[in-house]
Amino acid sequence: MQGLPFLIAVQDFHSPGSMRLINSAMTEYVFGVRHTLREGGVHVEWIGEHVWGNVREPSGFFHFENAENVSAVIVNSQGTLPKFNRIGYLAGFGDRGVRMIRTGLRRGELDGGNPMPRPFRQVVHATGYSEAWVEGMVVLHNPRALRPRNPSLIPGAAHEFLQEDGRIISLLPPFHPHFSMTSITVPK
Repeated sequence: MQGLPFLIAVQDFHSPGSMRLINSAMTEYVFGVRHTLREGGVHVEWIGEHVWGNVREPSGFFHFENAENVSAVIVNSQGTLPKFNRIGYLAGFGDRGVRMIRTGLRRGELDGGNPMPRPFRQVVHATGYSEAWVEGMVVLHNPRALRPRNPSLIPGAAHEFLQEDGRIISLLPPFHPHFSMTSITVPK
């Protein structure tokens, strides 16, 4: 393994719905920066620590000692049981009478450079629906990595890169779900 990129994959199942927050929470933690929309545009705030009750943890994982050995951190807010249900249905498992409707917010090349998430609705049981395992994956690239990971080696994922001024450059696939919920109806 010597000389190869090292990536860490993280998922958050600590409470119901916690996966909805993993992208923004992990982005803030590893890069040590928070972005908020304010009048006049996006405000960049460097974060020194994260506080929850009496617990304090330093922020900016990629700036920690020896973190240059981590090429990237991967998260996927879509890596949930409903995704397994949808992918399983597409693979031919289960009752063909099951109906699934997926709704949520998306970003991607199809949105013409619009940085704001847009709503989407998909009928999973409809002819032509497709979904890949990588859909929803975000690769947070370490700006200090000794062995950077080439984004083209994980096609279909969103790739994020911290700039020196705190901005984040995102390479997005054509369709990137930021958040989704699946309504499942089982035949009687």
